[in-house]
Amino acid sequence: LFGGGGLVYVGRHDRPGRFVNGHTPILQGHKGSVLDFEWNPFDDSMLATASEDTTIKIWSIPEEWEPFDKSGKSKKGTDISESMVDLVGHMKKVNLLRYHPSASNVLASTSSDNTVKVWDVEAGQEMSTFEGMQDLCQDLVWDYKGDNYATSCRDKAVRFVDARAAKVSNKIAQAHDGIKGVKVVYMGESGKVLTTGHSRASGREVKIWDLKNLDKPLEVSKIDTAAGVLMPLYDADTNVIYLCGKGDGNIRTCEFEDKKTLLPQTRRRIPLHHRAQGSVPRAETRPGHYVVRERPAAQGDE
Repeated sequence: LFGGGGLVYVGRHDRPGRFVNGHTPILQGHKGSVLDFEWNPFDDSMLATASEDTTIKIWSIPEEWEPFDKSGKSKKGTDISESMVDLVGHMKKVNLLRYHPSASNVLASTSSDNTVKVWDVEAGQEMSTFEGMQDLCQDLVWDYKGDNYATSCRDKAVRFVDARAAKVSNKIAQAHDGIKGVKVVYMGESGKVLTTGHSRASGREVKIWDLKNLDKPLEVSKIDTAAGVLMPLYDADTNVIYLCGKGDGNIRTCEFEDKKTLLPQTRRRIPLHHRAQGSVPRAETRPGHYVVRERPAAQGDE
């Protein structure tokens, strides 16, 4: 939320409502704005927040936490101002957080100090620090098992890092030619990764890479000439890729197959342009359904 002190609102995705400043209960404890947050996949009451104040805070959301009633009206409650754990070690603002996919209480973070740190949340200590980036990190993702993580950087390189040794195990020297941000996603256990970025002519594109040979991509798909960075979401159960761009009025989906790589795209239009998106765990949806949540951009948003 906008405002000093790193305000965070937490609510149920199936019970939306209007936030009322000074009335709806919130999380507050950071000294700067919150830049990213991440739910623990092994404990759905544990939330990590990253801030401009260089710290990471771990919060416990009570089971009875309910900011809205059934009609969507704000309920008066007590704010949470005390975090469970504070992770301190970055020298500049913390930009991204990613929980480990298979090890409980292991969290990766990246900062404007051009480092990636892996933390033991339970002990409140850092486990390793990667210092091999020469510029600002734009994305951070774990592989399917969590043995390695990938970073995309403003120098256009994608680095694959051994999480334990904090050393580069492989690298794409220049994933995309454009100056816009590059995003990365591992394609499950297929041994492939997908990157999104811009071409030299400023067109948006998607590339599929084989981790065994990163000299050139297996496939390059041209999308359009919009300016927004494409955010890829991958559902490993259905092999469906969701491509969502800031400012877009639609969500593109395409199917990934190891032999044919990418199948034709389909598009779902939405009434408003959105500026952020994320996936809801399958356990929170009806059987056979997979939900991609969109945050539409309000009028006047930059």
